[in-house]
Order: sequence, then structure tokens, then C-alpha cells
Amino acid sequence: MPYIRQDALSEAVLFKLFQLAQTSEGLFTRQRLVEEFSIQVGEKRIGLALEELAEKGLATYSPPRGAISRKGYQHIETSLLDRDSVAYSLERFGDEWLEKQTLGSDLIPASDRIVSLNHNQIAEIESSADELIAAIEPENSIDGDAEERFRVIAQVRAAKELVRAGSVRVYLMYETLFHALGKLIEKYAGKALGQVASKLLDLLVENILDGKK
Repeated sequence: MPYIRQDALSEAVLFKLFQLAQTSEGLFTRQRLVEEFSIQVGEKRIGLALEELAEKGLATYSPPRGAISRKGYQHIETSLLDRDSVAYSLERFGDEWLEKQTLGSDLIPASDRIVSLNHNQIAEIESSADELIAAIEPENSIDGDAEERFRVIAQVRAAKELVRAGSVRVYLMYETLFHALGKLIEKYAGKALGQVASKLLDLLVENILDGKK
């Protein structure tokens, strides 16, 4: 089970308090904040986030109720202008983005920046994508799911088309392919298919996620 990073969750809780403050006054219970998320978040972790925010002066917290402080409100207003902030990403992409901010992972882009690729980068990524398609095609299914096999092949081909354009929107590439690659690497660890998927993921990380605008 993946676990959302606590630092990202704390920022998300502050953002939810900011949103609630637009139409409501007073303190909000941990349970009320849980209900503000469209993904599963435990009440205990909401409490830990409120404790952290209170220590930083970004919120007030008298268990089980909390509210955003003036400092916290200003913090979110500033963050909404920062394309690499949690608040910006939540406003633009929703709680599904937060769900991907898991422990041990710093690969997920927090903005929709665009990265340019040169001819050599495009050719290398396309070659690796073709290698992955060739590795998947002989399989009858992926993890017992025949439809998943067709979906992944389609996603890899779609990613190739994005790369061919020479400039790639980072978050779009992540949404198109990264989850599928991670699943292949996990399910086929130590096997040829998993190794090929890992090679493509490494190339995408190096050239797109860590790439320059």
C-alpha cells in the first residue's frame, strides 16, 4: 500500500483549510477535513498535519479542531502562484495528484512545465519504447489481465507520439506512462520485461522529469 508523504499531506491540509475559509468561519474537526479529500486519508494523519502546521504558525489547533491562521492564509496565497508548490498542483490537478506523492518517490512533477528534447534524446526514448512494445507483445496478458496488455501498449505508443513532437508537457507524460511503467517494473521484477520497462523509465526520468525547459 503506498503512503502519502506527510510533508505533502500537511500542505494539502492547509490548502483544504484555506478553501474552507472562503465560505465558512470557525474551527473544523479532523473528521470534517477527512471529508474534504476525495482520496482516503486517515483522521490520525490529519491530526499530525494540524500539529505540524500549528507549530509553524500556519494554523491553530485545539484537538480535534483546527483553522488556518493569517500566516497560513498568506502562505497559500503565495504558493498558488508557485507552479512547483503543493497548493498549485492541488488546485490544478486535484487530490489524485496528492495520492501519487508517496514515500520514497520524488519523481512526480508538481507543475505542467514543458521540456524540449533534441534529436538524440528523441531517438533514444523511441528505441527504448519500441523495445518495450516488442517485449510486451508476446505476452498473453499483464498480471493475468489481457485488456491491461492492450492498454499498456497503447500508452507506450501514445508516449512515443508525445516525444516525437520534440517538446513534452511533463505532467502529461507522467499521466500517460509512468504509472504503467511502475506497475510493469513491480510485477516483472528480475525478468526481461521488467528490465526493459525500467530502462525506459530511467530514460524518461533523466530526459524529461530531470530535464530543463
